[in-house]
Amino acid sequence: MKTKTSKKHHVIILGAGRSVRGNLPTVVRVMDWLVTAFEGLPRVRFSLVSGFKASNLLEQFPDAEIFFNPQWESTGPVFSLSLVPLEAKSPTFVSYADIVFRPSLIRQMEEQKADVVLAVDSHWRNRYEGRGEDALRRAEKVSFKKKASPFLSADADPEGADAEFTGVVRLSPRAVAMLKNLLKLKTSSLSTSLPELIDQLIRSGLSWSAVDSHGDWAALDAAQDLARFVLGTKAESLGRLKPLVRHSIIPELVSFTLKAWKQSPTKVLKQITQTFPLGNIIVRSSALNEDSWKQSLAGKNLSIASVPSRDSKKIEQAIRQVLESYENLGAQDQVLVQPMLENVRCSGVVLTRAHEGRGPYYVISYDDTSQKTDSVTSGSGTQVRTLYLLRDARLPDTFPPELRGLVDAIKEIESLVGHDSLDIEFAITEDQRLWLLQVRPLTLSREQGPLEDSQIRGAVEGASRWFSGHQNASPWLLGKKTVLNVMSDWNPAEIIGTKPDTLALSLYRYLITDETWATQRAQFGYRDVRPCPLIVEVLGHPYIDVRATFNSFVPAALPKPLAAKLIEHYLLHLRVEPQLYDKVEFEILFTCLAFDFSTASRRLADSGFLKNEVEQIRAALRDLTERGIARCASDYEEMNRLSARQAANKEAALPQLSMAFLLLDDIRRLSALNFAHLARQGFVAMTLLRSLEKVGAVSTAEREAFLASLTTVSAQIRQDAWLVQNEEKSRTEFFAKYGHLRPGTYDITSPRYDSDPRRFLEPLIEEATAPPLQEAFTWKKSTADKIAAALREAELPFTPEFLTAYFRQAIEGRELSKFCFTKSLSDAIELVAKWGEVRDLSRADLSKLPISQLLSFREPTAGEPKEILRSLLQQGKEKLALVQSLCLPTQIFTNDDFFGHEQRKAEANFITRQKVCAPGITYEKLSEGSTDLRGQIVLIPSADPGYDWILGQGIAGLITMYGGTNSHMAIRAAESRLPAAIGVGEALFVELTHAKLIELDCATQRVVVVSAGVAPKKKAA
Repeated sequence: MKTKTSKKHHVIILGAGRSVRGNLPTVVRVMDWLVTAFEGLPRVRFSLVSGFKASNLLEQFPDAEIFFNPQWESTGPVFSLSLVPLEAKSPTFVSYADIVFRPSLIRQMEEQKADVVLAVDSHWRNRYEGRGEDALRRAEKVSFKKKASPFLSADADPEGADAEFTGVVRLSPRAVAMLKNLLKLKTSSLSTSLPELIDQLIRSGLSWSAVDSHGDWAALDAAQDLARFVLGTKAESLGRLKPLVRHSIIPELVSFTLKAWKQSPTKVLKQITQTFPLGNIIVRSSALNEDSWKQSLAGKNLSIASVPSRDSKKIEQAIRQVLESYENLGAQDQVLVQPMLENVRCSGVVLTRAHEGRGPYYVISYDDTSQKTDSVTSGSGTQVRTLYLLRDARLPDTFPPELRGLVDAIKEIESLVGHDSLDIEFAITEDQRLWLLQVRPLTLSREQGPLEDSQIRGAVEGASRWFSGHQNASPWLLGKKTVLNVMSDWNPAEIIGTKPDTLALSLYRYLITDETWATQRAQFGYRDVRPCPLIVEVLGHPYIDVRATFNSFVPAALPKPLAAKLIEHYLLHLRVEPQLYDKVEFEILFTCLAFDFSTASRRLADSGFLKNEVEQIRAALRDLTERGIARCASDYEEMNRLSARQAANKEAALPQLSMAFLLLDDIRRLSALNFAHLARQGFVAMTLLRSLEKVGAVSTAEREAFLASLTTVSAQIRQDAWLVQNEEKSRTEFFAKYGHLRPGTYDITSPRYDSDPRRFLEPLIEEATAPPLQEAFTWKKSTADKIAAALREAELPFTPEFLTAYFRQAIEGRELSKFCFTKSLSDAIELVAKWGEVRDLSRADLSKLPISQLLSFREPTAGEPKEILRSLLQQGKEKLALVQSLCLPTQIFTNDDFFGHEQRKAEANFITRQKVCAPGITYEKLSEGSTDLRGQIVLIPSADPGYDWILGQGIAGLITMYGGTNSHMAIRAAESRLPAAIGVGEALFVELTHAKLIELDCATQRVVVVSAGVAPKKKAA
């Protein structure tokens, strides 16, 4: 700020410090823009009239005169103006505090000779998107047709106005003298508006003129108005912010238009070489259609790095290459030149709101390994890390220390721009300096999210408090603390997703995770943890209570002290190796007596378990395993009995909801429990089979050959499809058998196969090939001998033949029981949908309601269900808005995890040892009805068996976001010998959806983006 003893110009800013914009701290930083606009004038005296927070202004602008008007809102700007001593010898600018404008506007006003110079805007009707009639009527309007004075009355029709007064006026010394006298005479009625005061001056005989801003200014009563003023092209945004940032550094820059380049390339090259005399430079794109409010086009145009700053020929070549990369190149398109940063420690991108639901999160993706500045944006970084931080939350101690200054820099940029939906590129060099490389608007939408940020933060704080209380276990659970995650048991992320609809979540809990899961384990021989639920719902997100899971896998025969010690060991193991959260049963827990127990249990001894304690654990597991294997045949037979019961249930002639209740209750009490038992048998079988491989009894090839010999539901579908193709089975029979399947087993909005046979079932028939001739699988004698030896060492009284038959029955039974279980579930869901259809309730409406509420309407109610459900639907929509706005971690260890967490790339589960390179096709395209899948790698969010129809269409490979090593689709892929990566995690999955070509190398356990595509355009939030 410039202040001299001889004050030639006087600048008065009215209302400085008053609140002008919701959540963001823009007030003081708006003053920065105003002060900067006037600093081009010589010898400036600043007077700031504050409505409040005068102390903040004094601290920020120590050389300014601060005047305090505590009744700003009631007295108005003219009374505030009367508080400032005026000097009749000084030209004086008077400006509102809640506007910003360019220095060029002040220069133009200074050049005018009139006594009163107004800044106006002839683009006032559409200066910003969505300006309504109310805003136009409230505007301070002017008309140049009026000779006495341009101002129109406040209630004048906008149609008669030529422009809007922008809120800044220049007064000559003569006008200032007249103003002083006018203010003295008006001391009793100084509530007059500023336009009325100026109108009186002009009517007193002063000359006036106007300078048109042509829309290049901003008033902070409109959302994003300041941001649209500040943010322009890449070069303009950085150039405007450069003199104002304090928590980051914007590298020196030179920018020029195509027009300037064509007129004098020599002049442009000279400016570049003079500005950057040493080192290398980067020639960056800065087209008009880049980084706009309507589209980003990030990465579309070329930038040329590491150009020698003294080599004019290479600079010229780079400039031409950049310009040639533009589409529809125009005269005003720009090029930006900056120095290349050296000794880069880390670089990345910050989104100041999450794309999904516009949640108030800083999403920080960064690379601290490559020493490049574009590894995140280009997608070339192989070690990119992504952090989520709730706005205004304390940076967790687990976050890298070099990022601690980044949050202050982000907040400063938000306050300067006046917008909280930004895309910011940054770099940090070895000397700890933070460099700002780009700022662009993140969204097109002017509207805020459906919820206030304070509501979201309040919800997260409440969940954090709940988590603290949840550390206190029920009397039936052992373990001092718990952990929450989305995949350690019954995989809710895989089956219903991490943000499921209310109906899907309530169905899953009602049928499986409230009681059935624990009942099955108690009957199988594990600790009885009832009435503890497995899933806890945290702000609409289903989490597994890991302590409950670990309790439920301890043999009931173990004494309580040893059980407690074992559970604490499990919990500590997960905390030390959190990446095992979806592999706990194979990598952390001892759920049966696997053949490699003597090796695997060494970690127990290393953790302080005594030899006799390990022996007790082994003995309990041996007994549990023997009893479990022995009951498999009866579990299988029970499934057949329940299938007959299902057929009988379908014959009942009941109203829709009563029939739905009958089916769901039957599932909950019988079918779900049987499915849980056979699912447990399948897990035990796979654990034992894998352990035979680990001890060298069977080879990897033998294990894969055995799995390929299984006849699961997937194989049966393909075989039946072949029979239909060859007219040995009817389509009607085929559709009836498999029509109940749906991609989302619990999702009422997910279509059944028979609702669209052309999409789901016909391709299976069209693509069917003759099933391979399958001989009865037998182990080599040497292998059978090794299996027998392993059984003797484990003290399990089974023959290799019996164990092999068990493997087959357990694994096939698991898949078949799930298939049978889903029949009644799918029928019940359809009954609910039909009941809703009669009442004009869509499937989307019904998905927002819990099953308990829907089933309650099977009995007479006092009113029409639709009317009663209206408020419940609204609550469901509000809940959905909250769920979509939240970015919660996949695993929660401490309260801090609610506020900030790292999204790690998951360790995928690879199936087969094949390698394939093929185009990828996403679930969204499948949802649009595309069925041309042959030769493509299909990417789906979960490993739900409802995607079976994909496997019969000649796909090259399969990748899922979620899913464990023993998930249904993992079994399907193993059986089909289909290369697959199950459960790659959200971060990698999103990256792969943007790829044109993917290499899936199961042998080396890698998924590589061979050819990157352009990321799909984000929908406006």
